Amino acid sequence: MPRILMPLAVSAATALLLAGCSSEPTVYGGIQKIDPAAHTITLYNTTTYQVDAAMDLSKFKVGDAVVIAYNFDPQTKKNIAKSVAPL
Repeated sequence: MPRILMPLAVSAATALLLAGCSSEPTVYGGIQKIDPAAHTITLYNTTTYQVDAAMDLSKFKVGDAVVIAYNFDPQTKKNIAKSVAPL
């Protein structure tokens, strides 16, 4: 591989690894509101995500940038967070 293409190939491989092979939608954003009693996180785009009751929400605060992998539950019409991680 020509030397000029090597950095591009490494960058592309890194992006694929970070994106993962998950079929779940992923959203990046800042936290607008945290409701520990309801187990929800609302982003600045006003979308609310239901998190697992076992998740420790105290490690997050309003304004934190996060990435959330989630699924939409058509029965409850809620966004169910599968993972929440800081950026």
